[in-house]
Amino acid sequence: MFSFISRQILETTPFSAYGPRFHWLSSADIFLQELAFNTMRHFTKYEIQLLTISRLKYITSAAAHISYWASMFSSTDFTSEQMKDLVYFSRLPIATRKNLMNIPLEQRSDPARAKYFKTPIIVTSGSTGHPLHFYSSPIRQVRIRGYYRHIISELGRSFMLFETTTPTVFNLGMWNHRGLYPWQGFSFGKDMENALYRKVLFDKWGNNPANFLYTSAAYLKRLFFWSKQDGFIPSFRAIIFTAQGLEHGERDELTRYFCCPLISFYGTHETTLMGVECLFQIGRFHLVPEMNHTEIVDELGKVLSIGKWGRVISTPFDNEISPFIRYDVADRGKIEENPNCPCGRKTDFLVIEGRTTDYILLSHERQIVVREITVVLDKLLLGKAYQFQLDQRDRNKLKIRIVPTSQFTTQDQTHIISKVTELLGGALPVSLEMVPSIPVESNGKIRLFLK
Repeated sequence: MFSFISRQILETTPFSAYGPRFHWLSSADIFLQELAFNTMRHFTKYEIQLLTISRLKYITSAAAHISYWASMFSSTDFTSEQMKDLVYFSRLPIATRKNLMNIPLEQRSDPARAKYFKTPIIVTSGSTGHPLHFYSSPIRQVRIRGYYRHIISELGRSFMLFETTTPTVFNLGMWNHRGLYPWQGFSFGKDMENALYRKVLFDKWGNNPANFLYTSAAYLKRLFFWSKQDGFIPSFRAIIFTAQGLEHGERDELTRYFCCPLISFYGTHETTLMGVECLFQIGRFHLVPEMNHTEIVDELGKVLSIGKWGRVISTPFDNEISPFIRYDVADRGKIEENPNCPCGRKTDFLVIEGRTTDYILLSHERQIVVREITVVLDKLLLGKAYQFQLDQRDRNKLKIRIVPTSQFTTQDQTHIISKVTELLGGALPVSLEMVPSIPVESNGKIRLFLK
C-alpha cells in the first residue's frame, strides 16, 4: 500500500510545478516527496526497476518534443512507449559535455516551458573549465529538496539524533545548494579568509554547534587550514562534503583532526545527486535510483556488467525542460552489487575512480592521466600541504602550486620536482610555486588541473 502511494507521488508532477500560481504549494510538495523517499528505502530491487522504467518513460517522452533529442531518438528508432526494459533504453547514444556544448540551448531544451515557469539558466563548468548552459526545472527543484530532507534526516537517525526530525546543518560555501535544505546558517567560503569573520563564525559554532557541516572538499581543506592557524576545532557529529573527492591520505588526516566521520555526496550540477556514501563502507556510494538512472559503459557505449570499470553515465528523471539523456559525467567508475549492507539501504554501490578526461600533454603523440600524478603528490604531501594544483596552461611546462604547512621543507621541494619529472619521463620541466591559498570557484570546487 505505502509502496504504491510512494510510486504515485514520485511518478506524478508535484502540484507546485504546474506553474507560478501554484508555487505556494511547494512546502507541501517537499513534505510529500520526503515521505515517498522514506518509503522507497524498503522497496525491493524489482520495485526499484519498475519505478526506474516508469521515470525513464516520462523523461524520454518529454525529450521527444525537443529537436535535438528527437533527432537522437529517430536515429535509433527509439520511442518511450515501446520501452519495456532497460536494455531497450541502452540503445540510445551517449551524450557528452562536448556534444551538448556544440548544440544551442534552444535546440536541446524547451524554451517555451522555461519561459512559462520563469526558469533561470544555469551555467556549470565543474572541474573541466568548459561552461555548459541548461535550464533547471521546477520539478527537479522540488524533488531534490525532498531528497535532501530525507537523506539528512536518515543520517540524523544514524547518529542517534532522535530529539529532532530535522538535524541542524551549517552550509559552508555551497551557494548553489542554498535552497536544498533549511540550513542552520550559511557562510561564503571566501569569508573564512577574513580573521574577524572567522572569529564570529567560530564563536557561533562554539556556542551553538550544528549537528552536521555541509561543504565542499575544497572549503573543508580551507577550514582545516584556518582552524589550525586559529587554534579552534569545531565540533560536529559528521561532515558531509560534496563537489569533489578527497584522496585517502588527506581524508584520513581530516577525519582525525575534526574527530568525526566524513560522508561524501556524489553527483553533478547538471544532472543530480547520484550517490550517497555508505556510513559503513568508505568509498562506496549507494546509488540514488529515486533521482536518476546510472549506467557504466565501455568506450563504445556498451553497458557493462556489475563489477566492471567504465564510463559513468547518468540520466536524471526530473529536468524535462533541459533533459540529459545518457549523459557522460566524465568520471570512471563501476557498480557493485549490494548483498546486505549493514546500513540498511538496498541499492547497489557506485565506486568512483576519478576523472576520465584530464591529461597532461607530453607531446603530440604522448600524454599522461592527471590522476597518475595527483595520487603520488597526495602521498608525498601528506601532512606537508593543505592543497595543491597542477597548471599546464603553458603546454611546454608543468607548474605545481602548493599551500604548504610548516612541515614542508626545501628537501621536499627537491624530491617532488624529481619524482614528478620522473613520472613525466623528463618530457616537461617541472616547477613549484608556494602560495597562501588556491581560489575556490562558485560551485565549491578547486580546479585541480588547469590547462
